[in-house]
Amino acid sequence: MKILSILAQKPNSTGSGIFLTELVNGFSKLNCKQAVIAGISEDDRVILPEDVLFYPVHFDSEALPFPVVGMSDVMPYKSTRYKEMTPEMTQSFKEAFLAVIDQAISEFKPDLLLCHHLYYLTALVRERYKKLRIIGLCHNTDLRQLEKTAFMKEFILSQISQVDEILCLNEAQALKVQEVFGTEKDRVHVTGAGYNENLFYPGSQSEAERKGQLIYAGKIAYKKGVGCLLKALQYLPYEKEDVTVTLVGDGGDEKEFSEIRKLAQDLPYQVEFTGALSQGALAEHYRQSEVFVLPSFSEGLSLTMMEAIACGCKVVISDLPGIKEWLAVNIPGSVVEFVTLPMLYDNDEARAEDLSDYERRIAAGIEKIREREYQKVEMKSLSWLGICKKVLHM
Repeated sequence: MKILSILAQKPNSTGSGIFLTELVNGFSKLNCKQAVIAGISEDDRVILPEDVLFYPVHFDSEALPFPVVGMSDVMPYKSTRYKEMTPEMTQSFKEAFLAVIDQAISEFKPDLLLCHHLYYLTALVRERYKKLRIIGLCHNTDLRQLEKTAFMKEFILSQISQVDEILCLNEAQALKVQEVFGTEKDRVHVTGAGYNENLFYPGSQSEAERKGQLIYAGKIAYKKGVGCLLKALQYLPYEKEDVTVTLVGDGGDEKEFSEIRKLAQDLPYQVEFTGALSQGALAEHYRQSEVFVLPSFSEGLSLTMMEAIACGCKVVISDLPGIKEWLAVNIPGSVVEFVTLPMLYDNDEARAEDLSDYERRIAAGIEKIREREYQKVEMKSLSWLGICKKVLHM
């Protein structure tokens, strides 16, 4: 099997980039021949298996004189929003990607095109390569963009509905995909997500050593609930020296990131900003932590949540569609507290008047989870290799 994976933004960064990279690693173990197309900046370092061909599309270049276009409004690196794309930028994007895809298909001759995000680039691929088998992967940010902006919406809807198969993270997302694109149920599959068991596993630290260590990993952004998490700390009843908070990740919006850092300075507990970390370094931080907190306003199926559970963390997470049900089936026994979201509008914008109560609920969730006894869970069935095998048998 020859597989061409396609992503409009950077690999090795954000959930969808890690998803792509882990699938590529898995397909390599299954002896598939592979090529990857992704959008990068000139100074980006892309890590892929040695036998995988890489066809970059360069942003901040003469052909694409603007930063990489991101699927989220705030990315962990300098980016362009789809809603900011002018007709000229959109045409440049189309021409640059299709030229590279034409080259890859001509040289590599793939049997399967695996396109990440049910959005503009996947729609362009479906329109142009009608005779090739195309599988689209939904990462939730694509559905959010369709609700938030009119960018090329009719074109995207018309072409994504013709994709051969669509992979989703959970049942709630699968139902949403059928509703939005009118895709038949038998062409929409729930594969979930995987984790790298060679990196994410419990350590030797005792519960006493981990006690009071809280951790968050992801974009340092308001829509990820980071501001709410920090404000929630003021409602915790513990002594100053009994709790520390580690925030792993970068912020794409400098003003927002600066505000969040300033907010952390006035809190009763120590807050450490580590910046972006390698997967191995992140795993080490998880193994030293008691509670992983993800109060995000929108997620599909959080890879960081799975990785934290694999490393022995208890979890406090916002009660987002499909996650509770997925955990009950796939990681039964995981120690998780779900926090009811504030009222949202425009898909992932929280009403300001509801945030104070949400922050109190986050604090209450942290208190409750710390009182619960940790239970070791079985996760071996959630490997990336298993997802790769599902794809190959479709």
